[in-house]
Formats: sequence, C-alpha cells, structure tokens
Amino acid sequence: MTSINIFGFEFVKLFAVLVILCSCYTFGGSASLVCAGIMGVGAMLWANQFEYCCVFLIWALISYVFKFRNKIFPIIAVVVCEVALGFCFNVYGNYTWISGIPVVVGSLIFLLIPSSSLSKISGFLSSSSDRFALKNIVNRNRDHLSRRLGELSDVFNEMNKVFRSMIKGGLSVEEAKVLLVQDIKERNCAGCPEINRCHRAKNEETISLFHKFISIAFERGRVGVLDIPPNLTSRCPRTTQLIATVNEVSDQYKKYAGVMSSLDASKILIAEQLGGISGIMKALSSEVSKNISFDVGRENKIADELNVNGIVCSDVVVYEQGLNVVNVTIIVKDPPCSTLLFAGATVPFSPAEAVIPYMFMLYFALTVKFALMFEKSVT
Repeated sequence: MTSINIFGFEFVKLFAVLVILCSCYTFGGSASLVCAGIMGVGAMLWANQFEYCCVFLIWALISYVFKFRNKIFPIIAVVVCEVALGFCFNVYGNYTWISGIPVVVGSLIFLLIPSSSLSKISGFLSSSSDRFALKNIVNRNRDHLSRRLGELSDVFNEMNKVFRSMIKGGLSVEEAKVLLVQDIKERNCAGCPEINRCHRAKNEETISLFHKFISIAFERGRVGVLDIPPNLTSRCPRTTQLIATVNEVSDQYKKYAGVMSSLDASKILIAEQLGGISGIMKALSSEVSKNISFDVGRENKIADELNVNGIVCSDVVVYEQGLNVVNVTIIVKDPPCSTLLFAGATVPFSPAEAVIPYMFMLYFALTVKFALMFEKSVT
C-alpha cells in the first residue's frame, strides 16, 4: 500500500489515519501507538522513508491527547498536525495539498463510523474482553446459588406443612364434659351405698347435675355448697367429696387446656416462621436467578473520560440487573493521578502529561531525520 501513489494521493496515509483513530477509540492510546509504530516501521522498511514512522507516531499521540466523547476533536487535531508537518516543517520534502487529502478522507471515514459500533468493537476486542470468562462464572455461580436457595425454600415449606399438621387442638367443651362426668362418677361414686339409686333409678338426673356442676366450675372457677340442689343433698352421703372432686377435675382440665393451647400456639409460631423463611428464600432465589449483563462499551467510555480529566482509573465494571437497575463500580488511585519519579522526587502528572516523554522521543527522531536530510543536501 505504501507504493500506491496516484498524483500524490497516498493510500498508506488514508489507511494509517483510519487505523490509528479506530484503535485509539476502541483499544486506547497504547494500542494506537503500537499500531502507528508497526505501520511506520513497515512503510520505512518497504519504501525506505523514515518520516512515515515519525508522522504516524505523532498522529497516535495527538489522537490520544485530543480523545474526547466528540470524535471531531482528534480528527481536527490530526488534520492540523498533518498540514503543519507538511507545510511548516517540510517533513515530506515535496508536499502539496493533494498529499493531505488522504488524511482528510480517512478522518471523514472514521467520523462516519457510529460510536455504538466502536463501543461494540471495543467490548469484543479490547483488553477487557479477557474478563468475559470471569463474568460468565459469576452468572453461572448465581444460577447454582439460585437452585440451592430454591431447594432450601422447598425444605422449609415442607417443615411448615409438617408443623401445621401436628396442630391437633384440645378436646371440645362437650367432649371434655363427658369425660369429666365419667371421671367424677368413678372417683366419687365408686363404693357408695347409694350408687344404685343415683345411677340406675335416677341416672339421667344425676348425670345432668354433674354436667351442671362442671359448667359452673368452668364459668366461675369453683363449685360451692350452695350449688348443690336439696334433692341431691338428701340422698348423697358424699356431697363434700363430690364438690372437691368436681373442683379438682375442672382445675386439671383447665391446666390441660392451657398446656395444649400453648403447644398449639408454639407449633403455629414455628410453622409461621418456617413459612416466612421459605418465602424469603424463594424471593431471594428468584432475584439471584436473573443474569447480570455487563456493558464493556460503557466501561471503556467511563475509563477514557476519567483518564482525560486526570483521574487514573484502574478498573471499571458496569453491569445491569433488571430493566431499570444499572450499577457502576469504579476503582481509582489515591491521589487521582499517577506519579513520576525524577531525581529522587515524586512529581504528580496527569495522563495527558504522560505523553511528554514520547514527544521528546519523536523530537529526537525528527531532529535526526532533519540532520540526515541536511547532510545529504550538503554532500
């Protein structure tokens, strides 16, 4: 491509400026310098023209220094630099306006490339793309964690069902009265000489009175002597023992009912807690199951903007979780600038100032070039 020259229109310049600008916006300043150096060395070896290497490196430095969100700034800077090198410094020797057209055309082609396309290329081919494996591992681990949380949620849900099935409840009041009446009969009336009269001839009346005594004990707490009707007092020789037995069995039932109520309440509380834990784990599993989308294009944009403003950014991670949640993690150096060690002193400098050593190198190379040209002209 170096040998293609149509009336002064050099295609190597068109290709070089396009590659340098694209590499600067997709990979960064170091990549554009490497590309410029490789193309310059190739042109120097093919056509034995040392000025291409110097000019291409100057373009790369200029494009990096004027790299902003708007692509027009590096384009103008590169075109102005080309015109200055050609007309003011006479780097090319015989320079005309046609010689600068390839740079303009290459810059316009770069300007027509959408920024979104450059961001996508930067995401797929930049140095940060080697972190895709780690990012995929993050989503894979989140998927495994989501499954484990779902399984734990099912376990707690089953425990909730088991505890709820254990809630039997105590005896109903009517069932309790029947059992207590039978207990009073066995405790108080066994061995009584009037048992046949009370529980055969007047069985219904006796059982009804026992039910009434138990109801009174449930309502008022105790049964007294005034609660015993005269007809029962006249035929029952164990009235005092009957009162004591009714009060005793009613107290025992109340204690039993309290214990059963406490057990059921404890079981209900445990079941509710297990159900709540199951619901929390299910919701967490659903949240963790959503994959995280990383935006490498935005990462490179943020890093470039921070570097341009003098903030040295060592790492940027932009990830989206859901439709409306975007998280950005930025790691910057403290203080927000690099340091240059010179003569035992620590001098802070910004990334824009970091190109000064390269400028000195290019100045030295151009000086050597001009010295060689002057030596040839003298000889």
